[in-house]
Amino acid sequence: MLRKLLKLDWNAIYRDAGLNWEYIRDSERLHGERLYSIRVTKKFRAVVKRNENTVHFIIVAPDHDSAYE
Repeated sequence: MLRKLLKLDWNAIYRDAGLNWEYIRDSERLHGERLYSIRVTKKFRAVVKRNENTVHFIIVAPDHDSAYE
């Protein structure tokens, strides 16, 4: 997954069905910044933020629901 991220530009990352980049609603209100969910594997998801050209991993969760807790 990390190799894949390094090969893609931002538009491709946003559109990639395998990564499934999703904005987490209310993240700005609750945490003061825009947070996103991406698929790491079929089971694991990560909460990330974008800072210019860098993706920062906040948490890697073993299932979809726990990524949002």
